[in-house]
Amino acid sequence: MFLEHAPVEADHCVRLEQSDYVTLLWTAASEVPGLLITALMIERIGRKKTIAVELAGCSAMFLLMLICPIHRDLFMMFAFFTRALVTGAFQAAYVYTPEVSTMYF
Repeated sequence: MFLEHAPVEADHCVRLEQSDYVTLLWTAASEVPGLLITALMIERIGRKKTIAVELAGCSAMFLLMLICPIHRDLFMMFAFFTRALVTGAFQAAYVYTPEVSTMYF
């Protein structure tokens, strides 16, 4: 057969704990403040600068998560800001795209 499934070894499986679900909930909730901050930034500094600032901030937070050996709570804070910034950057790009597009349907 084309794709054969390898047997799953029990040593490599890790059960999620309640703290993992709490972390996921908090990082998912970060999208709301990210969108609100993006709406304010778009009006203050413009669309292109908003996208640039948010992507640069997202990159900095992501690098901090990769470089620094950190505690779980600090990791969750970095993940919160990373997700807020990247969500905001994509929403700013979504707002900016129709303004520069020359295609009409």
